[in-house]
Amino acid sequence: MDPRRIGLTMVGAGAAAQVGGLALDAWSHAADGRGPDGVLGTQDVGHLLFVAGLVAVGLGAVLALLGPRLYATTGDTGPGRRLAQFGAPAVAMALVVGGLVGAGSSSLAGAPASSSPDPNPDHDHDATTVAAEAPRCDLDVNPAAYYREAVMHGVDLNGGAIDHDHAGADPAAGIGEGEVAGADPGPTTAPAEDHDHDGPQAWTPITDPQVCEQLRTELAEASAVAARHPTAADARDAGYVMVTTYIPGIASHWMNFGLVDTTFDVGAPEMLLYDGNGDDAQLVGLSYYLIGSADTPPTAGFAGGNTDYHRHIGLCVRGSLVVGGEGTSSEECAARGGIKNDGSRAWMAHAWVVPGCESPWGVFSAKNPKLTDELGRNSGQGPPCSGSGTDYDDTPGVPAELAHVVLGADEP
Repeated sequence: MDPRRIGLTMVGAGAAAQVGGLALDAWSHAADGRGPDGVLGTQDVGHLLFVAGLVAVGLGAVLALLGPRLYATTGDTGPGRRLAQFGAPAVAMALVVGGLVGAGSSSLAGAPASSSPDPNPDHDHDATTVAAEAPRCDLDVNPAAYYREAVMHGVDLNGGAIDHDHAGADPAAGIGEGEVAGADPGPTTAPAEDHDHDGPQAWTPITDPQVCEQLRTELAEASAVAARHPTAADARDAGYVMVTTYIPGIASHWMNFGLVDTTFDVGAPEMLLYDGNGDDAQLVGLSYYLIGSADTPPTAGFAGGNTDYHRHIGLCVRGSLVVGGEGTSSEECAARGGIKNDGSRAWMAHAWVVPGCESPWGVFSAKNPKLTDELGRNSGQGPPCSGSGTDYDDTPGVPAELAHVVLGADEP
């Protein structure tokens, strides 16, 4: 055995391994877009090869220098020398294996959780850092006017998921004169006081594409149902009866009592909403009416969890027609020939799916500011909601000037 030759061979092989590991490490960084930063970092397999080569060079050099004396055929042949001769290779092997194991462990510990490159490789991430949220797929469900109204009213349209610093932002940017004027539906008549939920609805973001697709499918189905009942006369022919006269913000309600139950069915709305009281009144929206718990609103509804339920406890009802609001006393109600209705288990949710009548306060908002007094006076004239006297941007999606507020993106 020639220990010097073996040692020099180990040095050469180790040097080659180092060069190969360095090249592999650099290539992997270039392939995933990280460039030269962090070459020889513990997250790459090339590090294993480099460390193995480094250990081999060191051990080879020691063997080349000390091997001839340690394994000389002349001289001391006692137990101590024989122990050194056999122990040295074992120690060398242990060092090589230990280096490889250590490098491998550090590579695994430092590897990213997924195959996607870190978009910010130079940033330090502490243990509280969470994966970036999936992009939203629901932004076109509501019109541009909704985002303007929501920001203007300080409504949470991110489900509490994003804490924005709005300092310096102009929340009313891009809001037209008609939109500001139309934000308040104006004076109402009884039972307008029953709807004490003015303003845009809050919104929980949807990031699952399948849920978004289901929601769009359901909204399309609801729109198809609405198209079958364009006028109040059509509602009557389909078995609906008027239960409230026209009220700004909520329209007139026509109910099919045969559909009222505990289930939610997109294709069978219990109520149809019209812009007036005559047979020629035009459909402006749908309302789903469920019998449920007196303690909590229903969980069933349109996909995505943003169906906005409300109820009216204590309405004054004469036959099937509401003749007084929740604030009507029992004596006043009796004087009108009605009785006070409990209503604690009756939940309703609106769906503004009629083209032209999209609600600037959200597709499921309790009130729609397009339903003005003027619209009621112009009932049955022109396209739906065209006589409201308001001017809202019904373009689907977030206005560009509010993207930094809605999405938390950098301002342009």
